[in-house]
Amino acid sequence: NFAADIKILYYLAHKIQRRYANAINPLVIIKEFERYTAQELNFMLEARNIDRFAKHFARSKVVIPNVYWPATTSQVLTMDHIEGKKLTDVIAEKGKHTALAKSIADAAFDQVLKLGAFHADMHPGNILVLPGNKIAIIDFGIVGNLSPTLIKQTVAIYVGLVSRDAQAVTNVLLKVGTPEPNADIDDLKRDVEHIVSSWYGTELSESRVTHMFQELFESSARHHVTLPVNMILLGKALVTVEGTCLALDPGFNFVEYSQPKMVKLLREQKHPTMLVRRFKALSKDYATLVADLPEQASAVMERIRRGSVNLNLKDTDVKHIGMDLNRSSNRLSYALIIASLLVTAALLIDVPPKIGAYSIFTVIGLLFAFTLLAVLLVSVLREGRMPFDPHKDIKR
Repeated sequence: NFAADIKILYYLAHKIQRRYANAINPLVIIKEFERYTAQELNFMLEARNIDRFAKHFARSKVVIPNVYWPATTSQVLTMDHIEGKKLTDVIAEKGKHTALAKSIADAAFDQVLKLGAFHADMHPGNILVLPGNKIAIIDFGIVGNLSPTLIKQTVAIYVGLVSRDAQAVTNVLLKVGTPEPNADIDDLKRDVEHIVSSWYGTELSESRVTHMFQELFESSARHHVTLPVNMILLGKALVTVEGTCLALDPGFNFVEYSQPKMVKLLREQKHPTMLVRRFKALSKDYATLVADLPEQASAVMERIRRGSVNLNLKDTDVKHIGMDLNRSSNRLSYALIIASLLVTAALLIDVPPKIGAYSIFTVIGLLFAFTLLAVLLVSVLREGRMPFDPHKDIKR
């Protein structure tokens, strides 16, 4: 049974781990395999996945079977029967099926970029072909989920690969990943440069960018930088989707077809509405930090009272701290005012009177915000430079 098989795999993983201590940790792989297999065996989870995708694709050319909930349990999944042709049979007929390839690619990108969840195994066996180049997707046992931040970072890696910017790709991997104590960051950087540069001699139309994703994730694991599981699962899902599209049309250019969608997403991320949402999210985080400050300050004062905090400060150090606190509080005030002006300007963008397409209040708010931003940037850039660093004036 499943439990017995997993025990055997764990036993073998322990043996491999002891022998190859510096290799990829097989225990992590078995743990993830156990988690996803357990999800596949729990039909209630799959039913919820199907329901979520069915609602999202309700008004599209993608058909998802409806779940019949009264007859569904953790061991029984009851859903609509879909009459369609197996995609494997279509592929076996040979020939080019470009329209179908585009429909499958559209469905995959729509899941990732709009739903924030994706079918992780869109191989030909899980896709049915319906009249009018419609497709039906089945078997939602493995579904990945993406937060807005993870979507943004994944797109950044994709853009870095397409533009062949190894440094940008490395920065994103280190930002989204968690380096272990024995992580070799320098080797990872060299590895990323090698992966990206190895594609310089080929045309983008010949490049399998999804395979480059996989190589990057494997390299991160080798150098002990742990990436989010859903990002790795997305890489595997994109490889599967691209392979399915190429099976339908060997000349299908996955990179070229995906670029307009990525550009559209990047533009949407810079839209005022998205900026307002981000400011709101950041405001909640900052509000939580501010609310926690009194409690944290009280804890620090209590530690000082008990004598568990050692301070070794000179008179000049105290002066430095005072000046730094004063300057930092001023900068924080500037930043908060700038953020408030930007949010207000975005919210009032359609309020008359207008100058061209924008509200006069939006224009005034942006002017004030950019003026304060310039002052703030000048202050930051001057720090540490003679004669602008106030620390230099303090006599020791």
